[in-house]
Amino acid sequence: MKSRETIVCAFEFAYAVHRDQFRKGSRIPYITHAMAVAALVGEFGGSEAQIAAALLHDTVEDGDGLKTPADLRETFGDEVAELVLACSDAFVKPKPPWRERKEQFIETMR
Repeated sequence: MKSRETIVCAFEFAYAVHRDQFRKGSRIPYITHAMAVAALVGEFGGSEAQIAAALLHDTVEDGDGLKTPADLRETFGDEVAELVLACSDAFVKPKPPWRERKEQFIETMR
């Protein structure tokens, strides 16, 4: 996939997962969060894979759980999939409570 195609495909994938979601306590479409993260990664010199992963970073948590990593790997390759998995803190539905997930995620970072 060419650079532009990868990023557009990542946006489309992320939008498909988040299309009916809103930021907590608002009517702001959730996809704007993924777009903002990707913009920061791009502005600070991130690679094509890093920008794509930024767009996709919440798709495992908000998508189809363990099915999503396989979809990411098949569509975007190992590098993007591994970046997204490294950012993911939930692989089950329903997700555990927010604080519990974040504390466990921080523990894995040590």
